[in-house]
Amino acid sequence: MSYSIIRVVKVKSKTNTRGIQRHIQRENKNYENIDIDLSKSYLNYDLVNDTKFDFNKKIDEKIEKNYKRKRKIRTDAIKHIDGLITSDNVFFNQLSEEETK
Repeated sequence: MSYSIIRVVKVKSKTNTRGIQRHIQRENKNYENIDIDLSKSYLNYDLVNDTKFDFNKKIDEKIEKNYKRKRKIRTDAIKHIDGLITSDNVFFNQLSEEETK
């Protein structure tokens, strides 16, 4: 029987967003997790964005556009939310590429 994983994490503004970006977009060369198969990284896709982008720049643009208050944003405020939805190989192996999206 297959299993699924849904992970949602609040990321505060002091967190290294660039490091998260490098991990998500597979920009790093080495990973401590031995389960990461870099030869399959081309199979990864983003459900929302078509191209890679600078996370900090995009977040700052959204804050600038939507934050209307006069008070300064707290340094420990939540800056963004990191989310992941996945399953095991048994589940994905029975689906076509189109069905996974």
